[in-house]
Amino acid sequence: MLRAGDSLVVVGPEVLGRSAQEILQALAELHELSHGEGQVIDLSTRQTLRYNSEAAAMARFVARGADRLLHLRTAAGRKAASGRSGRKGKLLGAAWEEAARDWRDPELRNLSNGEVAERHGLSAMSMYRYFGPRSGG
Repeated sequence: MLRAGDSLVVVGPEVLGRSAQEILQALAELHELSHGEGQVIDLSTRQTLRYNSEAAAMARFVARGADRLLHLRTAAGRKAASGRSGRKGKLLGAAWEEAARDWRDPELRNLSNGEVAERHGLSAMSMYRYFGPRSGG
């Protein structure tokens, strides 16, 4: 239990909470427990900090803004990603049909799977995944 005039030594602000709001709450509790005379010694910056209610109010305002921005950015990212699954395919429309035709064309049997795939900018594994095994071997 902290008493008036005690110092709380921490290795960094992150040990006081997982968010800016939690850290500010911990500092407010320190201030209350120490009857306004406590201080925090931050070993990461070697600073000694005294609680100031006006500065704390400003910090809470900034923390709320930061939390809100994080929430908005996360929501926007989720919305942008909601219609996607995986990477966009390289083959669309006529290119897809041409690749499928080449993959199955018996006249191209003299070419390796990798050579046929390379013509379309893909790997042999991708061609196999898209079109299955090549006919004739």
